[in-house]
Amino acid sequence: MEKTFAKPIRNLDITKLKLRNISKDGYYVYVQKREVKTFYLTDEQILALRRLHRDNHIAPYREIRTMTRVNNHPQYKVHRDHHKKQMTSKLKFNSRKIKNKIGALAISSLLTATLLIEGGRAIQDIKNSTQKSPNVSIESLMPSQDEIIRLAERSRMEETSEMVTLIDQEELIKEAETRKETYEEELRLEAEAQAEQERRALYTKYANYYHINPDRMYEIAASLTDNFTSEEYVNNHIIPSVICKKRTMGIDLDNIISEEEAVAMLARCLNQAPGDMGISTDNLYDDSYQTPSSKTYEEITLEAANIVGIDPALMYAICTAESSLYSEENRSDLARYSNNFSGISTSSGWGSYATKEEGMLELAFILDNYRRNGLDISNFETIRNIYAPLEDGNANWLGNVSAAYSTGQEEMGSISR
Repeated sequence: MEKTFAKPIRNLDITKLKLRNISKDGYYVYVQKREVKTFYLTDEQILALRRLHRDNHIAPYREIRTMTRVNNHPQYKVHRDHHKKQMTSKLKFNSRKIKNKIGALAISSLLTATLLIEGGRAIQDIKNSTQKSPNVSIESLMPSQDEIIRLAERSRMEETSEMVTLIDQEELIKEAETRKETYEEELRLEAEAQAEQERRALYTKYANYYHINPDRMYEIAASLTDNFTSEEYVNNHIIPSVICKKRTMGIDLDNIISEEEAVAMLARCLNQAPGDMGISTDNLYDDSYQTPSSKTYEEITLEAANIVGIDPALMYAICTAESSLYSEENRSDLARYSNNFSGISTSSGWGSYATKEEGMLELAFILDNYRRNGLDISNFETIRNIYAPLEDGNANWLGNVSAAYSTGQEEMGSISR
């Protein structure tokens, strides 16, 4: 490596220099953009560094005759400006000590050094160093080739280490982001799986109530709602083509209060009129489900009322008036054997239902249809005029329902609590 002369840097902030990059002869060697650079440190800068770090072994091969000790009232003092983080060097001249020790020649040398510090040039500083030591050449003041290589290698390794650290940090950030994305995707898939599991359980529940094959019912609903992602299903629980009480979902049957109500309507439609939806009856029915014996009639009433949004006390009162449902001794045969708890009649005779839940839901859907037609179902007389007309021999119906309603409020209230 060819040696080159590097001028010193004036107004140098010595607090930012790294001691390990200073050669024994007082050169600063560093690597910048993979290029080895050096510059010469003046005597004053080395003195300032020795005072700053309290170390007389900085650049030990540099002979500085005007200073022999660091801590014994030096003639050159370094003052730090902690706010501006700059170092200023001021020369303090003690004429008495200089007269006693080195005489007029030292005074002249010191004045020359003063001029250099305040604005002298680098070359004058080099000449001053050679004048102090006539046998020392400028060339010899340069660090050796081995030392330059050693310092350059150390600086390069430090730069490489910093680059590796930055690369490692970037890799860690990328890895963390990837893990976050993977974790979020896993959460999304887990949420979707959980939602599908809950939906299947809901469809299975009402498929059982109406003796429908759960898997077939789920497939039908998926095909009608674009796998449960259609806007009308997500926002309004609408399953196209489902008909309940001569109303079709999405056309003249809306305001579905919950997905559960929509699923119950689908099960009812598949049970009573699958042909109206264009559904084949192949593999459609499954009569294996039976209502658990532990399920009370009061619980079945409350469940059906909540699904459709009907007053449970009203349903309790009607079932009491029609079949004495909640009295084991007085319960009618129609309620006991056909799960017809509210005296529902059809075009072919008295209604018969496969499960207790289906029988109770039928009453709920009838009352809901009255409400959708604009009737006030909180008025018992309004209901009586349609549900149990006087001309059909229902003179006591209104009184029986009104009497049972208060009992229904107590019974249903106690269960809901």
